[in-house]
Amino acid sequence: VPIYTLRRDLRTVSAIWQEYDEGLDGHPSVRSLESRYGARWRRMVKERVFFGRRNVFYEAV
Repeated sequence: VPIYTLRRDLRTVSAIWQEYDEGLDGHPSVRSLESRYGARWRRMVKERVFFGRRNVFYEAV
């Protein structure tokens, strides 16, 4: 299971969506990580909390 840290420096809707849908800088997309590994790629508590906040955005789009 890969470990991926969501980018905290993204400030635009398009950049956040690109990270979710396509991946950034050669990393897999958040969508693919969720589909393949579920919550297992989010091992650290701070990553789970941040993902929960971002997930509100993903679901709204």
